[in-house]
Amino acid sequence: MSINDIGLHFGHALVMVEKWDAQGMLAAIDRYKVTTSHMVPTQFARLLKLPDEIKARCAVSSTRHMIHAAAPCPPDISAQ
Repeated sequence: MSINDIGLHFGHALVMVEKWDAQGMLAAIDRYKVTTSHMVPTQFARLLKLPDEIKARCAVSSTRHMIHAAAPCPPDISAQ
């Protein structure tokens, strides 16, 4: 059973994208009011490297949990 199966089992809406990019991720969080996401540490780093003006365009206050998997997350990335 995958994390996607668990989300569907509990009736959660899933937002799936064909190709991931940092700006698109923020737009999806804003549009669909994403509460939980899981990514690899590289994706976290790419989100954090976006210019502040791009990050400010999207409302991400719906987000409660960001889970990383597949590799250790560097402490400086995790702390942000």
